[in-house]
Amino acid sequence: MPLHAATLETTITPEMSEMGCSARLVGTIEAGDLERIQSYLDRSIPEDTDDFDPYSDSPSWRNFSPAVTYGQPGRFIHRLCLNSPGGSLTEAMRIAAYLRAHPGGGIGQAYGLPTAIARGDRCESACAFIFFAGRFVFYPGVANYEGHENFLLNPEGRLGLHAPFLSFDQPAYSNPEIRTIWRIGMEATALISRNVSNGNIQMPRDLFTEMLTYPADDMLYMETVGQAVRWGLQVVPNITHHGYFPFSEDDVFSSLCLNAPPLAPVYVDLYTDKVTLQGSRTEGDTVVSKQDFTDRRSGYRFACKVERSQLALPEERDVIAPLNRPLVEGDQTVFPGTTDACFRVSYFSSDCEQCEFSVDLPCIAAFPPETRLPDLAALADR
Repeated sequence: MPLHAATLETTITPEMSEMGCSARLVGTIEAGDLERIQSYLDRSIPEDTDDFDPYSDSPSWRNFSPAVTYGQPGRFIHRLCLNSPGGSLTEAMRIAAYLRAHPGGGIGQAYGLPTAIARGDRCESACAFIFFAGRFVFYPGVANYEGHENFLLNPEGRLGLHAPFLSFDQPAYSNPEIRTIWRIGMEATALISRNVSNGNIQMPRDLFTEMLTYPADDMLYMETVGQAVRWGLQVVPNITHHGYFPFSEDDVFSSLCLNAPPLAPVYVDLYTDKVTLQGSRTEGDTVVSKQDFTDRRSGYRFACKVERSQLALPEERDVIAPLNRPLVEGDQTVFPGTTDACFRVSYFSSDCEQCEFSVDLPCIAAFPPETRLPDLAALADR
């Protein structure tokens, strides 16, 4: 892509509308881009936006302003779509910090601005750090909502990451020049690390570590369900939002058990060489695997178990919760958008009575980990 400053598109295309975006950053990121986009994003979205319906079932309106999702139709915030091959790392970090500190229609509080990658768009290199800066906070200071990430990846969008790199304009360098190049590279890595640590970029730390092993000419792309589950990517809209659940209970059980290990507590490191798992039903109405998993740290063998009620087919159970109204679960109100958890999977070991633990999984974890994200595209496209 030719080098030119990024532009901010404010005419909402169907692809932007699908992701709920009110603006899209397009082009190579260069110094000064923050100032070019800030004046628009600082303005609140007017309540008389064409065809606005805060309680519509449309995912577009649900995503357009998380303030609407959270039951506040009088407040609106932008969602920024991204379509960029990257560019200036320093400028990307400035934009990330701006998104995190954005008042989002509030007074004196940092509510943040959410981000998205629409179908057919790509967000690579430095752009990825802006993507991972997306967030929305409705109740500042309340643990369940403070700093909650809010970045959406369309299953037909492209998200690519790689280690920082420098462009070279001559074939050979002196030792002092090599030392300078090394210092600049380390400073770039440290800049990213600081922004991950302070929350400006809400990238999982193991993803940050993985990213550093990829050069610029061989990017790490988010391409499979397994990657999305492991690294907390919100892949929307996907075919589960349309009631499409093409697997048997046995298939779902196998997929859940295989997708969950990367989210296990840090004191275990579960491994299996199986690509599908079989479960047996117990008297307690749970489905349990054999001890198919091994903890690399302790050597203990683990089995996976799932409550059978979670494996029911769509006609027996609503796979997806209502999109845009608060839900009451017991004595707790759960707001859609704060979690994408559909399933809970547990692991236990006959070698260790105190070693049982549970993992919460998003809805797409019902698909095998190797499933390609484009295969989750909405049924309307098929």
